[in-house]
Amino acid sequence: MVPRKMQSRAIRHIFSASDDTVMTKQIRATHAPIEEHVDVRPLLNVVQDIFRQAASLIPDIVQGKQVQMGAMKDNANESDLFDMLEISYHTINKISCEVFFRSPCISMHI
Repeated sequence: MVPRKMQSRAIRHIFSASDDTVMTKQIRATHAPIEEHVDVRPLLNVVQDIFRQAASLIPDIVQGKQVQMGAMKDNANESDLFDMLEISYHTINKISCEVFFRSPCISMHI
């Protein structure tokens, strides 16, 4: 009689190899490259503005000063926000999913 622990490992190994093959085929079938180029510069400019504004608040926060969020300069008109809005929701969603699932601290079995 094979110990239960060894038996479950063997079964899990068989299923995982099979599942990996099936999953690989499914990924290749559903993730075919699209010949669509997206200009992400407007989106990156908006993100850069957000980081710049957040970084300007850090010294005051570290010193324990009260930070006035309303006093921050609104750079929406100066940035490429309006250009960024032209990027479709679908494209932004695809990018966020790629970033999320490539993160080393995210388990693929969520």
